[in-house]
Amino acid sequence: ALLVACSRALHRLERDPESITRLQQALALEPRHAPWWYDLAVLQRQVGQVAESQQSFERAMDIEPLNPTTLRVHGVEHRHQYGEEPMRRIHRALAGMEDYSLERLVELHYASAKAYEDVGELDAAFDHYRVAGRKQAKVSPYKHTAALSLLRTLRQGMRPETYERFAEERCDSELPVFVLGMPRSGTTLTEQIIASHPQAHGAGELKLLHRVLDGIAINGTRIQTSSDGGVIPTYIPGLDLDCAKLGFKERGERFAEGVRRLAAAAGRPDALRVVDKMPGNYYWAGMVPLILPKAKIIHTRRHPMDCCLSNYRIFFPDGMPWSYDLRNLGKCYRAYHEHMQHWESNLPPGMLLSVRYEETVADFEHRSEEHTSELQSRLHLVCRLLLEK
Repeated sequence: ALLVACSRALHRLERDPESITRLQQALALEPRHAPWWYDLAVLQRQVGQVAESQQSFERAMDIEPLNPTTLRVHGVEHRHQYGEEPMRRIHRALAGMEDYSLERLVELHYASAKAYEDVGELDAAFDHYRVAGRKQAKVSPYKHTAALSLLRTLRQGMRPETYERFAEERCDSELPVFVLGMPRSGTTLTEQIIASHPQAHGAGELKLLHRVLDGIAINGTRIQTSSDGGVIPTYIPGLDLDCAKLGFKERGERFAEGVRRLAAAAGRPDALRVVDKMPGNYYWAGMVPLILPKAKIIHTRRHPMDCCLSNYRIFFPDGMPWSYDLRNLGKCYRAYHEHMQHWESNLPPGMLLSVRYEETVADFEHRSEEHTSELQSRLHLVCRLLLEK
């Protein structure tokens, strides 16, 4: 238990290789503990050890063969086929559905949907996606009116001249780069392109910006960005994220210091740009110039049908309640689209660059070379930051 606790602490500190070692040591002592094999598999996948991760999932399923969570997550990287053991496990689990809680049923239906999709049974797959979404919507209902109201409040009165009228001093750090948009729109690919440069670091999806902005006053309205108590902020040792009473400059400094520490902890203390690829930061795009006017924002865009279908097919353990119903998906995408259309026209000039996912992946090498200079100038990144080879 002490080794597992140490592993979890190291993971929280983003020291995953050490976290994996501690879990492996714990499993050497107690090899029949399925949850630890599952945790090890997840960590291995996060550091890119996909084959080892799948083997760890198999060990977990050898002990608990019908665990819906393990069946679902293992299936993400597994190509199911009729007659093989993972498919048989799913069928056995479906035969005993009455034994599962609502939350476990959700995961079982997602696991089944992926399996049926792999074998070409698309009608059956879609049925399972629909049932899974309907059940998950009971667990985490989506409140579209509240989300729409917040987005409209954030846009109200915000024009280029509005930013010019703010007299309060702001942080002049050029370190942060925000990659944002709808989930499944290409944020990960865009981060990987930027992080391929030796002077840039990809910090992943940080739960940081909304904490830094919490309580900020805009046009006489104080914006509460941290109302979801279930969201655990990115942990940065020694950094105080209680920013509710701070001014614009201090908020920007807290964010810049946070990403600087994360880059240093990852062995990149000299990084000139650090990427936060949290897709949902599109909510707060218009707030970034108030605290970090020299930061850069990359908006990743993808065709709405592809983007929405991709979201509909994924179970998000940490939220995304709009993704479980097709009508809510449409509402959310439209609200997002209207929000970002506003910022495309009204953020300070040169701060935001939009990138289309389809164009990026269609002719990857050609487009990287063709647009390097444009991206370099608009992002103020260094030495051909995007895909210099």
